[in-house]
Amino acid sequence: MSLVSIQATPSFEEVFATHYSGLHGYAYVMLRDDDLAEETVQQVFYQFYVKKAGKQVLPSTKAYLYKSVYNACMNQLKHYKHRLRYQHHIQRRPMSYDESDKQLANKELEEKLANAINQLPQQRRTIFQLSRYEELKNREIAEIMGLSIKTIEAEITKTLQTLRKELADFLP
Repeated sequence: MSLVSIQATPSFEEVFATHYSGLHGYAYVMLRDDDLAEETVQQVFYQFYVKKAGKQVLPSTKAYLYKSVYNACMNQLKHYKHRLRYQHHIQRRPMSYDESDKQLANKELEEKLANAINQLPQQRRTIFQLSRYEELKNREIAEIMGLSIKTIEAEITKTLQTLRKELADFLP
């Protein structure tokens, strides 16, 4: 008679404790920002937890977690590059009026934008704020609000159309 060792399936907590430190270091190497690396790894674990809720956590999750962190870091870097490109574009744009005129125009734009957003129906306003100010993905908003992703997309599209009309004087 031979003894066969049966390994117990690790719990989420065990997977987290085992892999968090290594994943954080991996993310830090790519992002060079400790807080952003921590946030990215926590988000990956959150998504992993949500996907695996009620299911068995398999012992072969290490590769999955590292690939997820890699993809999340690449998304962060891509988003960062877009912000830099936008900032560069704004800085190079010639301004035809002085600083006080810019401040006045910015204040007027902010007021007009706030008024336009406040005029939106409650659900549409909430979806827009979660999307643009909280920077949540459509899927995450759909889960939070109990709506379909298509509904979220449609509401954001309608909001953007409304805002374009309301802010037409400020847009190039």
